[in-house]
Amino acid sequence: MFKNLLLKNIILSSLYKTNKTLLSHQKSRVIFLVLSVFFLALLELIGLAIVVPVVNIALNPSVIERNNIVQFMYCYFGFSNHANFSFVLFNIVIFFFLAKNILSTITSYYQSESTSIISGQIGQELINSYYKKDLNFFNNVNTVELLRNVTYLPNEFTSFILMPLITFFNELLISVFIITSIALYNFQIFIFLLFTIIPAFVIIFRLTRNKVVINNLKRKKMTLKLDRISNDFLKGYIDIQLLNKQEYFSNEYYENQKKIAQSNATIFAINQSSHKSIELISILSIFLVLSVCLYNKSDNNSMLNLMTFFIIASYRMLPSLNRMIMSLNNIKGRQYVFEILNSQFSSNTDIEKKNGSTENIIFEKEISLNKISFSYPKTNITVINKLNYKIKKGKTIGIIGESGSGKTTLINIILGFLSPLSGEIKIDDEVITNANLKSFRRLIGYVKQNVFIFDGDIIDNIAIGVNRDEVDIEKINHVIQLTKLNELVKNLPHGLNTHIGEQGAKISGGQKQRLAIARALYHNAEILIFDEATSDLDNETEKAITDSIEMLLGMKTMIIIAHRYSTLKNCDEIIEIKNGEISRMIDYETLIQENI
Repeated sequence: MFKNLLLKNIILSSLYKTNKTLLSHQKSRVIFLVLSVFFLALLELIGLAIVVPVVNIALNPSVIERNNIVQFMYCYFGFSNHANFSFVLFNIVIFFFLAKNILSTITSYYQSESTSIISGQIGQELINSYYKKDLNFFNNVNTVELLRNVTYLPNEFTSFILMPLITFFNELLISVFIITSIALYNFQIFIFLLFTIIPAFVIIFRLTRNKVVINNLKRKKMTLKLDRISNDFLKGYIDIQLLNKQEYFSNEYYENQKKIAQSNATIFAINQSSHKSIELISILSIFLVLSVCLYNKSDNNSMLNLMTFFIIASYRMLPSLNRMIMSLNNIKGRQYVFEILNSQFSSNTDIEKKNGSTENIIFEKEISLNKISFSYPKTNITVINKLNYKIKKGKTIGIIGESGSGKTTLINIILGFLSPLSGEIKIDDEVITNANLKSFRRLIGYVKQNVFIFDGDIIDNIAIGVNRDEVDIEKINHVIQLTKLNELVKNLPHGLNTHIGEQGAKISGGQKQRLAIARALYHNAEILIFDEATSDLDNETEKAITDSIEMLLGMKTMIIIAHRYSTLKNCDEIIEIKNGEISRMIDYETLIQENI
């Protein structure tokens, strides 16, 4: 019951969701941030409060005689001249504002640093949560959407939810202090304001909140669509040019940009209208206060003091009300951030627990596939059906079969990217589980048809994930020798330090394959898996890859999926998969004879 009521209130529900989103160490940082921002706001109030009395003392020396506190200070510090006393007060005020502004700069730096750190940590959590999902997740989601989530979503959380929450409560407390001061100074004026400013604040928020939410959702959808169009436009260069469709894509890009601009303009106009409405309320409030003074027939001096006090209070409070409205609109308009974050990781505690160490796997005898079965979600088709097989350490196994027979699916199960519906994979006598999967993967080098090449140089692509100053150059040279990449490195303008372009645009397909093998060997892979690694290569390049594989016979355990049977000539065993089952085992000579 209480929880339902809590979640209906935008501020309380956002606090609740933010508390669930933040990790424990992030909460400590946020608490310190709240306190520092609030302390700075108090200093601003004090600054406003001391200016008027100091000016009043300078313009009206009789204040020294009338005010006991001022008189005490004047006498205690031995002043005999009103001008000297005022000059000292001026310097104190200037020094106060100087100190306040220095603290404000430090606080702003800390605020920016804190939100950036929290944003980065949430982005890291998102990346980790995606890496905990299986291959089906990536097969059924647009990577542009994931990229947007990782790149923009954390900043949206900190900039449009976390900081607006802090701003809202900070400005609320400041406003309460000011309103309380007005109530203590003149209760009648407080009652007047209570029935003008508060209702106006509520009305402005209710009139603007839904429009902001709708336009934020529109902007989110259009931005995602724009990212997809841009991604397709840049990656589909060849096909789009050949089909002469660049105008279509550029028009699509512009139309989406225009819709985003319209949403941005609407949100900007709403925020500006809130500011102008608050400005109107401030003018109305000043005249209401003035009307009360005239109605009560206050003397000019009392009226001047009251109006001065009220204008200074308004100077700080009315912008606070505007900031509160903008904060509420930002929070309301970015509620989708919580939906995305909550859908990716259930709780911070789970994420923190999963960062622990994993069990270690040692491979000495064999890999056992025991009654492995698998079907893809939302289908009734059995892709792998109770498959049993053992791969001895140091052996080279070939896998053949028609497209759709289950070869690649089986490899993805072995790699742990897909979870079998039944059965298990064992290394020696140990079952592969989530606890030891990371350790098992350290044993594996995977060379697929489309090798992923990093946007860097040769060293970056071999010693992936190793800090540059920790790279073993001697080992790099050794694996280059094993994979016959010597000629490539020798002919590159900067050798190992040559940038090879996005996705290896500056090297050939066969060189990419050998680079992937070198990567696996550098990272001490004991099991090498080749998935159609030579299917798109010419005969000469295929021979170079086959020669590289031949040099590793007996040194590594290898699994080779191939359509081109010439790649399988060095295999100890060849199995054929049909309908998700091992239909037969065959030797290379028999295989070649059958296909002559």
